[in-house]
Amino acid sequence: MDLFQLQTFMAVVQEGSFSRAAQKLHRSQPAISQTIRKLEEHLGEPLLDRSSRDGTLTDAGRVVYEYAQKMVNLRTEAEGALTELRQLYRGKLSIAANEFTCLYLLPVLDEFRRLYPTIKITVLRSLASRIPDDLLNHNAELGVISFRPNSLDLQSICVYSDQLTFIVHRKHPLSGQSRVKIQQLGAEVFICGRRKSVCDATAFELADKTGGQVTSYGVDIRNPAAVDEMIEDIFRSGPLTGLVNNAAGNFISRTEDLSSKGFDAVANIVMHGTFYVTHSVGKRWIAGKHKGSVVSIIVT
Repeated sequence: MDLFQLQTFMAVVQEGSFSRAAQKLHRSQPAISQTIRKLEEHLGEPLLDRSSRDGTLTDAGRVVYEYAQKMVNLRTEAEGALTELRQLYRGKLSIAANEFTCLYLLPVLDEFRRLYPTIKITVLRSLASRIPDDLLNHNAELGVISFRPNSLDLQSICVYSDQLTFIVHRKHPLSGQSRVKIQQLGAEVFICGRRKSVCDATAFELADKTGGQVTSYGVDIRNPAAVDEMIEDIFRSGPLTGLVNNAAGNFISRTEDLSSKGFDAVANIVMHGTFYVTHSVGKRWIAGKHKGSVVSIIVT
């Protein structure tokens, strides 16, 4: 059973005869009769009362006619929906981004929703290193990252340029250099986060590029005891001289969908985690009379 057979059947019922249905569909009457016969054979039921001349429906015919109308209407709706999709009247757009690139994405999303209010936008939180694979695997249609992907199957466009500035005293030996790597300061770097595999990959990449010593820790920064244990382990090899808290808990939600518990879950990671790490390091600096610097980049 195909849609053409159902349309032919509907035409016979609506026109009340095979001949008028043939004229409407620009086909011969034998072709119309053959189509109806094949449909009846497929269903195993007679659909039209052949003893009448006006195309009276049998009980099975009335059931099939009702569903045939629905199927034809669905096809019409589907064609209309595709037309709207091509003209950006409706549809869905999936964008993969991480915590950092979301900051630059939010203003653009606001403008896009203003221009295309019927397009549903979904932002998928992902690691920057995984976003190219998300696109290749069709998990997302667009990705926002801070580097150029290596895959030849992806096309990237620079939409924004930014820079990070390293500030030192004007008499510092490094003040005359245009670029400085943290390993040039003779520093041993420690990286911590909830996802150990990500920290390991980042530490390996930094060590490979700079030749410096980079150690990674996997720790739930929402747990003060776990944080304190990690800091204690780090201080066994010597006190830290600097601490950088880079915590971002970005999420996109409509105002009417946002709950206080949802915000608390994000704030607990960003605010509490930053406090636990800073407090654990700070109290050891004070106890050992060490000097240190703290830079906190916190976004929620």
